Amino acid sequence: PIPTPRTFTPNGNRPMPKVFEYCVCQVQHDRVTFANYQWQGSAPMDTSRSQESIASCPVTWEYLWSMGAEGWELVSTVDRAATPETALMLLFLKREVT
Repeated sequence: PIPTPRTFTPNGNRPMPKVFEYCVCQVQHDRVTFANYQWQGSAPMDTSRSQESIASCPVTWEYLWSMGAEGWELVSTVDRAATPETALMLLFLKREVT
């Protein structure tokens, strides 16, 4: 049988575990509004003009495309839609730290 490739520590004893970083994104009205608690809009967030604020955020598919180009992988989603006005989705992304 062919041995499975493994990565070893400098002393050669144990396999080195993979290390990942994570990004949790909030999506509202098909736009990524927050990523790891950071506002993603190109304009400041203004709660009195929420639709305009959200419109300044990246469209979900464009955001995922750009994150994928940086090595991020979408691993899970959670839909938290209570009503159309409060629809909320969470995206969970990860990438390996090298």
